[in-house]
Amino acid sequence: MPDSEGASASEVSAAPPEPAPAASWRPKESLLAQKARALQDAPPENEQAKILEEEAALMQTVTQRQALKTYAELAKGVEYARGVSTGWAPPLSYRLTPEAEHQSVRDQFFIVVEGRALPPPIPKFEDMRLPRAITESLRAQGIARPTPIQMQGLPVVLSGRDMIGIAFTGSGKTLVFTLPLVMAALQEEVR
Repeated sequence: MPDSEGASASEVSAAPPEPAPAASWRPKESLLAQKARALQDAPPENEQAKILEEEAALMQTVTQRQALKTYAELAKGVEYARGVSTGWAPPLSYRLTPEAEHQSVRDQFFIVVEGRALPPPIPKFEDMRLPRAITESLRAQGIARPTPIQMQGLPVVLSGRDMIGIAFTGSGKTLVFTLPLVMAALQEEVR
């Protein structure tokens, strides 16, 4: 049956929509491509501004001086008033030595420290007041003298203080953290 325009029903069909011109259709741009384009379009950052920004970030880190805490402690707002009591103290001879001499030892071994009332560096295991069995065991393993990280790190950790120790691989950092744990376990065994 012809419609008002004279076409029959079989002739009227829904024609597929015409495709959009190829120029207006684009695939979604990836985030990586967006970031690359944004970096290219951004004005070039001069070297001096970049250095100043890095120094500002470093200064912020240094000046915060917060106690070392876990995420859970930070979330709960835990505040520590004092360090862990270990019962260990440097020998009296080291405690009575002037700070200038301690700094001289640090300078000699390139030890850099920050903080207040720091324990002195102790250059001999025998002077650290460790049990004889431990010093003999160290000597049997070929460890006769402490490395610089051990000279300063062991007195700090044995004193119950927080510490961030940065040193080369193979310099003895692991001993700095495990030996005080062994000492704490020995103290508990004696009790």
